[in-house]
Amino acid sequence: MHYCSIHYHMILSNYLNQLQDIAYLHDIRLIDMFVQAKVPTSTYYRAINGMELRFSTAQKVADAVRSDISVPGSTNTS
Repeated sequence: MHYCSIHYHMILSNYLNQLQDIAYLHDIRLIDMFVQAKVPTSTYYRAINGMELRFSTAQKVADAVRSDISVPGSTNTS
């Protein structure tokens, strides 16, 4: 498994893998990242079953996590 920092921009590769890395590094469940970003959970389930995510969707999920962890006093629960 490769790891990327949440401070890096999404790069052209498997976006789901990058989001999984972010979730792992920040001890957040991946599905919770989608919920935080207000992306339908059906999109999450399609992605884990092989459907590619659009760049804009992956970026939206990553941005939601960035904003959540940068807010002082925010809690990330599993």
